[in-house]
Amino acid sequence: MGIEQKKIVSLFAGGGGSSYGYKAAGGKVVLAVEMDKTAANNYRHNHLGTDVWEKSVTDVRGADIVNKYGIIDILDGSPPCQGFSQLNIKKGGSVAKNSLCFEMLRIADELQTTVFVMENVPEFAKAPEFRETVKEAKAKGYIVSAAIVNASRYGALTARKRVFIVGSRKGKFVFPEGNENKLNASDEIAKLKEPMRHGRLSERKQKVLGKIPPSSTDSKVKTILKQFDKLSDYSNLRRIPLKGLSPTQVKNDSLIHPIEIRPLSIEEMALIQGFPITFWAKNHRDAVERIGNSVCPAVTKTIYEALIFQGLV
Repeated sequence: MGIEQKKIVSLFAGGGGSSYGYKAAGGKVVLAVEMDKTAANNYRHNHLGTDVWEKSVTDVRGADIVNKYGIIDILDGSPPCQGFSQLNIKKGGSVAKNSLCFEMLRIADELQTTVFVMENVPEFAKAPEFRETVKEAKAKGYIVSAAIVNASRYGALTARKRVFIVGSRKGKFVFPEGNENKLNASDEIAKLKEPMRHGRLSERKQKVLGKIPPSSTDSKVKTILKQFDKLSDYSNLRRIPLKGLSPTQVKNDSLIHPIEIRPLSIEEMALIQGFPITFWAKNHRDAVERIGNSVCPAVTKTIYEALIFQGLV
């Protein structure tokens, strides 16, 4: 007997990382909402059978969803995180998009979903919007749990940390502890076969990457880059270590192959994040943005399974 299938709506869906996880666990993602045209097109190609509304969540009404899809069990979403990034926090600023977490709660309330799952960068946990989100969710009848989750403990090849807020009307969610992932990301990458879809590098950047030997620590990489090219900002470049997990992927070519002088291929990025290596993308840039911005599927798969096991959905 398989895990019970629940109906899910995913907001700020991007390339569908969270959707991969829910589907792998037996959930049914009936609708994805994504206002970015390129991201929405990417989602359509990779998630056949899920409707995509190409619009802002501010234009989404719960009644319209229920009229078309019936009762929704779980509302999933990753509101834009730019305003909560380390850079923006250091600047002491915020952005209007930070309020979109409250739009997600509005839709959850209109849908009367049993559960909502919200994801964001770890810095979100320090922001006033985080406290307001928890407070408002409780006011809407949810019992709320929050934790910073390291995706590697749920099976991913990356030590990607993100804050998750899970609200259920049935009880308090307990985040699974997970297990230490002892795999080496570089070993798993080496198992992939050619041909692979690689990005193109400028001659200048190739020279920069060529100065970074395998097994370079982050501090050594920064020192090398500073000495080699003080005028260009390559400070975010990081090599995949020969031993251990991958650093966090972001929406640019910041990760370097463990040995070769190049960024990761689409297949390698997908493998690390937990996507199918057949992940479709319009081009390399599209793949980098979609995968780098995504939720690791292993996390939403684990959360969905735990929600079912705990009887909270």
